[in-house]
Amino acid sequence: MARPIWLNVGRVAVEKNIEAFLALDLPGTKVVVGDGPQREALDRQIVQLGLRGRVRMQGQQADVLPWLRASVCGRLHVCARRSAPAGFLRRDH
Repeated sequence: MARPIWLNVGRVAVEKNIEAFLALDLPGTKVVVGDGPQREALDRQIVQLGLRGRVRMQGQQADVLPWLRASVCGRLHVCARRSAPAGFLRRDH
């Protein structure tokens, strides 16, 4: 898997706006950890956009800590939800 690793963890649903994450022009690999009703649509989008080698859909994971440790932003959390009044950015100390 090419580094850096960019990580999205959570329920895979329309309101999470994961398409915006997939559309980002980032080096390395994007990893989506989680499952939900939008999973199949995102799988199709990954193929249509030619991102199969740059995006990994990992599905539901009992332990996400290894993914957090491997990611470039293990201590940076971004929310781009469509249904939230505004996205937020939080950096853990």
